[in-house]
Amino acid sequence: MPLIHSELSLTPLRSEILTSRRLERCQFRVLGSQDQLDRSGRPTRYLQLGNLAGTALSAIPLGGNPTPLHSADHSDIIEVTGELCAYPSHWQLMPEITALPQRQTLKPTALLPREWVLPTFLPALRVIIRHWSRLSTPALRQFLNSVFVDSSNAMGVLNAPGSLRHHHAYQGGLLEHTADMLVRYGGTYPSSHDDLERDIATTLIIIHDLGKTLTLVGADRGATQPHDMAALELLATPLAELEMFDPALANILRGYFRPKQWYPKADHPSYALISRLDKQSGVNALQSARCQRSTPYPHNNASYSEQ
Repeated sequence: MPLIHSELSLTPLRSEILTSRRLERCQFRVLGSQDQLDRSGRPTRYLQLGNLAGTALSAIPLGGNPTPLHSADHSDIIEVTGELCAYPSHWQLMPEITALPQRQTLKPTALLPREWVLPTFLPALRVIIRHWSRLSTPALRQFLNSVFVDSSNAMGVLNAPGSLRHHHAYQGGLLEHTADMLVRYGGTYPSSHDDLERDIATTLIIIHDLGKTLTLVGADRGATQPHDMAALELLATPLAELEMFDPALANILRGYFRPKQWYPKADHPSYALISRLDKQSGVNALQSARCQRSTPYPHNNASYSEQ
């Protein structure tokens, strides 16, 4: 079966365009690629590009002057200037200028594309991207970029369960749980926090259960390794990069994943806050689940309306 659906694999005619819009330096994640002949028999590379807004197809003739799109690998982030056209069956991007953006300029809207999320959890995805985009500390923004440029981390956080049998125990549960914590934090605590404290708490909420993408998925790793220790493995390179710019921030983030009985015991105020939000979100999910079992009317496990 072809990687790109057959109805998208032929270069459409411009007369079929329904509407179009101009994009300037818009970032996409490469979701798939396939080399084949176009309608005229020319060798062409077809790319599926995705971000928070949706997915588009781009057809790049092979040969001639190489561009970043010619060598783009799966999950790479590409920056494109060009025309986005709507056809009856799909969107197609006509690139004019392409580039590989620097790590510090990556955008969460491209790192976490909607194609990787079950449709029911799109509101939760938007919550995470909204709070991430509000970060005003460059070092923390770049740290999150380094974490989620790894497609395994991104796909894991968007699709792992929040637990196996406790709260949010279903695909997308970790995403929903994280979004619920961000909403609770955003609606309750920011007025008492300065920008750096807010950014630290937001960053830790986004990554606090990252280790579950290893311990709750696939092999029985969770039976022998706490998810906090697994998170430190996944964060090793991003933390080492952060260490070069801001050692104090790197140590604060590391400290959250330290086993409670270990030394040193210096705690950052965000640790207790996040633990409280974590428990509140879990209790709310369990209460919502009990309500769903006792009533014929559907309920949502989380509310994404922010104050």
